[in-house]
Amino acid sequence: MKLFRLFLPALFILMGSIGCSAEETVKPSSIDASEIIKLIKKGKPVVIEGKHIKGILELYESGSCAKAKQMSPSYIDSEIIFSNCVFEEEVKASTQTSDGKQIIYSVFRRDLIFTNCIFMKKATFDHVIFDGSTRFDGSAFHEEVSYNSADFRGGVSMNRATYDVDANLTNVIISHHATFLGIKFGGMADMQNIRFNCPAFFADAHFNGYTEASHIYAIGDVTLTNAHFGGRVECNGGYFIGNLRFSQTQFANQVTISGCHILGTVNSEEAIFNGRVISDNNIILK
Repeated sequence: MKLFRLFLPALFILMGSIGCSAEETVKPSSIDASEIIKLIKKGKPVVIEGKHIKGILELYESGSCAKAKQMSPSYIDSEIIFSNCVFEEEVKASTQTSDGKQIIYSVFRRDLIFTNCIFMKKATFDHVIFDGSTRFDGSAFHEEVSYNSADFRGGVSMNRATYDVDANLTNVIISHHATFLGIKFGGMADMQNIRFNCPAFFADAHFNGYTEASHIYAIGDVTLTNAHFGGRVECNGGYFIGNLRFSQTQFANQVTISGCHILGTVNSEEAIFNGRVISDNNIILK
């Protein structure tokens, strides 16, 4: 009996410690954006998992940059990985000075990875050069995103990424690989003048807003199997060196394909067009 009286308080202490530990794990941990910049500046791999990032993350500030020219590159040597993170403020890999005379843009010399991350505010990747592999798989963007004139030299993956509002991919260059499987665009998808130097995969993609895809240049097959287009689609003056696959693709609104050159086959088997289709001055060389 005496042994039981000694054991009982110890049991309550143990149970209490377990309860406290469980309560602490549910609290979201956070890190300030300035601390991340300090880590990247060291030039070593940086891995951030399950964190809430506080403050504006100005990635271009973490690189070496003379900032003397109109277009000033900021070279970043670290491999950077964000997994299951929440960015509470803007993420900026490039910026324009207040007088409009200078653009500072990041050059990521190694991999840049965002997997299953949430971007609460605007994300800017204009003019950025990605030498390594770039991934945004499973990430969600709740405000406007811009990749204008970005150069994905090591390829890009945006599988199952979600863009709630407009996404700007104008003048983008993608080499090595381009995978957008199951991607969702809630607003406008502006892909004018995009260049694919590799096959591009958009199977199961959802384009819910207006899609502007004029003057696309694609070297390799473009696959849109089972994709869904909810808004109007424009593709004028495209140049495709490869096959186009639209099998089981659904178009809910008007589709315009005009002045395109296709050096390959077009597979539109079981495609569904619920709106008007305008197709003129296209050249297909199988």
